Amino acid sequence: MEFVHLHTHTEYSLLQSTARISELIKKAAAQHMKALALTDKDVMYGVVPFYKQCTEAGIKPIIGLELWVEGVESAGSYPVLLLAETNKGYRALLQLSTIKQTEHVISMQKTLDVLEDCTLIFPYADSEAAELLRYGEEEKALHVLSAWQEAAGRHSIYLERQPANEEEVIQLWKKTANRLSLSLVAGNNVHSVNKDEKEARQALTAIDAGNSLQQIKSTEIDKTGTFVDAAEMEECLAEDQEAVRQTVYIAQTCEVTLDFGQMLLPNYPISSNMTAKQVLRERCEQGVICRFGKWDDAVKERLDHELHIIHRMGFDDYFLIVADFVEYARNAGMLVGPGRGSAAGSLVSYVLEITDVDPLKHDLLFERFLNPERVNMPDIDIDFPDYRRDEVIEYVADKYGKDKVAQIVTFGTFGARAAIRDVGRILEAPQALIDRIASFVSQGLTLKKAFEENSALQDLVEKEELAKAVLKLASKIEGLPRHTSVHAAGVVMSADHLYKHVPLMKKDDGLSLTQFSMEGLEDIGLLKIDFLGLKNLSLLERITSSIRFKERQTIDLRNLALDDSLTYDMLARGDTTGVFQLESAGMRSALQQIKPTTFEDIAAVNALYRPDQWRIYRYMQKENTKK
Repeated sequence: MEFVHLHTHTEYSLLQSTARISELIKKAAAQHMKALALTDKDVMYGVVPFYKQCTEAGIKPIIGLELWVEGVESAGSYPVLLLAETNKGYRALLQLSTIKQTEHVISMQKTLDVLEDCTLIFPYADSEAAELLRYGEEEKALHVLSAWQEAAGRHSIYLERQPANEEEVIQLWKKTANRLSLSLVAGNNVHSVNKDEKEARQALTAIDAGNSLQQIKSTEIDKTGTFVDAAEMEECLAEDQEAVRQTVYIAQTCEVTLDFGQMLLPNYPISSNMTAKQVLRERCEQGVICRFGKWDDAVKERLDHELHIIHRMGFDDYFLIVADFVEYARNAGMLVGPGRGSAAGSLVSYVLEITDVDPLKHDLLFERFLNPERVNMPDIDIDFPDYRRDEVIEYVADKYGKDKVAQIVTFGTFGARAAIRDVGRILEAPQALIDRIASFVSQGLTLKKAFEENSALQDLVEKEELAKAVLKLASKIEGLPRHTSVHAAGVVMSADHLYKHVPLMKKDDGLSLTQFSMEGLEDIGLLKIDFLGLKNLSLLERITSSIRFKERQTIDLRNLALDDSLTYDMLARGDTTGVFQLESAGMRSALQQIKPTTFEDIAAVNALYRPDQWRIYRYMQKENTKK
């Protein structure tokens, strides 16, 4: 008999599940399962990696959500599983998760107002109706499900049949299903891939609660399950075989397709009847006069070439938006970086004053930035003073819409040493022992690698049972997501409501935060812009302000001479503490060896040092030969 897991929590149910997406899919493939559902609690962090990995493994991905909804009869919130049947249903889940994560509560009516094309399953563990049955409130349980059934209308509703040791409650559950003509569907509330992960899952609960592992073990009523195979589920539900078969039927009704080839680009607001293409050309032509004073053939040819590619790739609005917020920052008195990375190779960026580097003068390639043969999103990194970066993001959100602009989530994971310290605490190990184990784990090493390479750690584990327990349990949670954070620079923008494409959360400052990480956002076609906060710019602002105040002299950092001999003497001495990208010990040594005398020498040092310091020696030989 075939069986499909429709109630599955991955590692993105943070501090609740040890089931890694990759391991779930690997096991599903080994058991020849044709489909698998993702139903993390209230969030959709894992949708993109889950979808991609399922597809690669030949398994049908079912996108779902375990949404905790306000009770009908009871205080508090209770879970209902929502499985998207179509892309319209998937978009409804994005919006529902956004509502829950931004407003923190959601009612039954609000849920059903948004819901489209989804299957509803009421979990046996923790759902309001099941909990009422456990307390003998049969009529109230019936009323809860009747209310959902009546309000849900055409949506299919099922009650989950989970293997459990509560025979009396199970019979009441089945009786309730019969009274309402609802079908049962098998599920196991998966929170771990294998049965030997129970202690690791309990460890996550203890870490989250700030309790000891022993406290969790002695008080927890475990309602979670593991990733059982079809044969085991069939055996456990011998009296309810139809519930097992229903999983396959439901899986067949779910058809969601994610488009990883689209580009969801934002729009620049234009008040006239002009197009973004026309506005961009007009502003570039004005910028040419400002930058060069006149036209020449090289400028015209390069500008026409770049604008043709930019329009062909659909990025006209993007350049106008970036130029807009850079202009805002400068008008607000901020020092903006002159440009870094491949964007400095764009003449359009230069004449729009997004960058201050003339790509013609420095012979920089536009194709390193945008290449029609490689359909990649443009990547312009803009540097702002670190203490004012948020002002620029706030400006963008206000102008283009807070519902269309969001910062990007990142996930902090259990590193090797962090896992040791967390596990040591919940096992109530002495601090000295925890510190000793952690001292054997070098930065960047996994626990497995550290154990293999360190005989002293091996000896400690052999002699100390508690050390062995700490290392064993820490290894099981190592690498799991522990908490969410905010990407240091990335912001995404869209032409319409972001929640139509990505689920959102709310930051403390009121701005939105995506639930998809940077990689997932790029996959679905959202454009990322990096707003970088740079301490060096803040320092330069203070320095120039001090000079202006004390020396009555204004320094224009955007128009510095590049042939100042005193500056090159300083660089040749390696006196570069505080100089961006040139202050490391290795870089100072390289400067002392090469002794730059031209701006091109500085660029060469920076380029040569990063991949291979040996290239510096070869470069010096060639330069000496020329001289």
